[in-house]
Amino acid sequence: SRCINMEEDDACIGFALVPPTCQYLFVLTDRGFMKIVEIDDGLALRKKASTYIINLEDGGHLFAVRPVKSGDEIHIGTKSKDTVLKFEDVPVQSRKAKGKRLISLGGENIINARIISK
Repeated sequence: SRCINMEEDDACIGFALVPPTCQYLFVLTDRGFMKIVEIDDGLALRKKASTYIINLEDGGHLFAVRPVKSGDEIHIGTKSKDTVLKFEDVPVQSRKAKGKRLISLGGENIINARIISK
C-alpha cells in the first residue's frame, strides 16, 4: 500500500511531522531561494493531481520544507557559516512563486536548514 504516487524522476528528500495547528511551511531550494507558504494555499493532498510547493529555476532542487510559525528562527548552514533569519524576514508567497534569495552562498552548498522555536 502506498500513500503517494511518484513519477519516475521524483525523489523523496525527507519528511516532517506537521502539527495540526501549524499554519506555515518554510521552503528552501539548493540555490538559496526561500519563502514561507500558508498550508491552506492548495497544499491539501489530492488524488491524481500533481502538487508542487515552489517554482524551481532550471536545474534547481528542493532542499528543505519545514513547519514554521511566527517568532521562529530559521538557521541555514553552509560549510563556513550559519545564517540566522527570523520568520518575519522571509516572504510569505504562494506555492507557485519561486521565492526570494535572502542569503549569499558564495559558491558554497547549503548543508543544513533547521527551525528554532522561540
